[in-house]
Amino acid sequence: MNIYEVLEYTVKKARNYGIDEVEVYIVDSLEIQVRGLRKYLEDVITTQSLGLGVRGCIGKKVATQGTTITSTEDVDYVLRTLVKSIKSGSDDPEWKGIPKRLSKSSVDKVFDKEIDYRDVSEYTLKVLEIIKNVESRNTQHLSTDLVISKSRVIIGNNYGEVVERLETHYYVDIEVKCCRNSEETTYRDFTASRIFKELDTNTLIANVVNNCFKFIKPKKIETGIYDIVIKGKIFAKFLEDVLAPAFCADTVQQNRSPLINKIDTQVLNEKLTIIDDGCADGLYASSEFDDEGISTKRKVVIDKGILKTYLYDHYTASREGKESTGNACRRGYSSRPRPWITNLIVKSGRSSFEDLVRDVRKGIVIYDVIGSWLSNPVSGQLTATISHGLYVEKGEVKFPVKGLVINADFYKVFKENVVELSREIESHLNIYAPSIYITNIQVSSEE
Repeated sequence: MNIYEVLEYTVKKARNYGIDEVEVYIVDSLEIQVRGLRKYLEDVITTQSLGLGVRGCIGKKVATQGTTITSTEDVDYVLRTLVKSIKSGSDDPEWKGIPKRLSKSSVDKVFDKEIDYRDVSEYTLKVLEIIKNVESRNTQHLSTDLVISKSRVIIGNNYGEVVERLETHYYVDIEVKCCRNSEETTYRDFTASRIFKELDTNTLIANVVNNCFKFIKPKKIETGIYDIVIKGKIFAKFLEDVLAPAFCADTVQQNRSPLINKIDTQVLNEKLTIIDDGCADGLYASSEFDDEGISTKRKVVIDKGILKTYLYDHYTASREGKESTGNACRRGYSSRPRPWITNLIVKSGRSSFEDLVRDVRKGIVIYDVIGSWLSNPVSGQLTATISHGLYVEKGEVKFPVKGLVINADFYKVFKENVVELSREIESHLNIYAPSIYITNIQVSSEE
C-alpha cells in the first residue's frame, strides 16, 4: 500500500463505520541510527515504518486511535477500535469538528534533497571521523550517536482536503572523557540540522572537548545567594520545562497555567522577547503545516516581557471563536492533537557571553543541569541541579562546581532579576536562546 492508498481506504472505510467526520494522519518514515562506542563503530540500525493516526467523531463524541500498519487489515483494526472508543465516550460540548480547510506555508531548507542519493557508508564514515577527531585531542571518546530521519507526512479528511510535506532531521550526540593529574570527568553535548552538509560536528567536538577539561575536580560552595549566567542551551531547557506549557491554550483552558488572563500583561522582564515561528527556513521544527494540516505561522508570544498570545490548535481555538495559530502537535499516532511550540526563539541581547561572565561579582556559570523536568509549569516553580558549573568571583573563573540545587519562582526571577542577554544564540533542538545573566538567586549545596 502506498501512502495515498492508505488515505483513500481509511476515509472510505470510516464512512462505512458510520463516522461523521474523519481526519487521517499518515507518516512514512525512515530512521538510521549509527553508534560509535570507544574507538569503534558499534552498530547501524535502520528502521522503516508506516504510521496511521485517525481522529473521528459521531455527533459530539470524539476519539483518536492509531498504530504502525502493514496492511488494510491494520487499518480496519484501527477503525474498529476508534468506533468503540467514540461510542463508549461522552459528548464533548466544546467539539466543533475537525479542520475543514487545510493549508500550507512556504518553508525552505526542511528537506535534504540529497538524502535518497546518500549511502549509509557516508554516515558511518562521519561517526568514524568524529571518533578520530576526539581521540586526537588528548581526550577519550566514549560514545557518538548519529540519527538520520526522513519523513513523508500526509493529512487528509472526508472533505477531500489533503496536504503533504517532506522533512529530514540529523542529530548527533557526543560524550567524551578527559583526564588531568589523575583526575577525570565526562562531558556530552549535541547538535542538530535539517541538512546533512550543515551538521557542524567540528564545532561540536571542539566545544565538548574544551568544556570537558573545564570541569575536572569540582569543588563545593556554600548555600547562598549568587548571580548566575545560564548558557543558552540550558536557558532553552528551562523555557521548555516551565514556560512553554504555560502559554499553550489547552493548559490555560484547563486552569493549569500561571498565565491565565495575562494577555497584554507584563509577565517577564522587558529584555525578553520570545517568538514562536513554525515557518522559519531551516530551523529544527519548521514545517509547511502543523499536525492538523494547518499552515504554520510566526507569532510574537512575549513582546518585551508582555504576553501577547497563547498558542492554539483547531480545537482550543474553536472554543474561543479564534483561528488556530498552526501549533497542533501529535505525541504519537494514537494521540489527540494539542497545542505545542514549533521553533521558540528568544531575541538576543547586545553583550558577548564573555562580557556576561566578566560582570559577575560572585556567582556561577551554568553549562548543564539535570532534573529540570521536575519543574512545575502549573505553579511556575523551577527546579534543577547543576551538573556542570563554574564558580566566578570578580569576573574571574575560579573552579568548577556541581551538585548545586536551584529552586526558584520562574516568573519572579525572569521578571525581576534579569541583567542582560548575550548576542550569541544556542539551540536546544527547536528552542533558540541566548545566554542570560540573572542576579540574587538562592542556590543550595547538596550535603
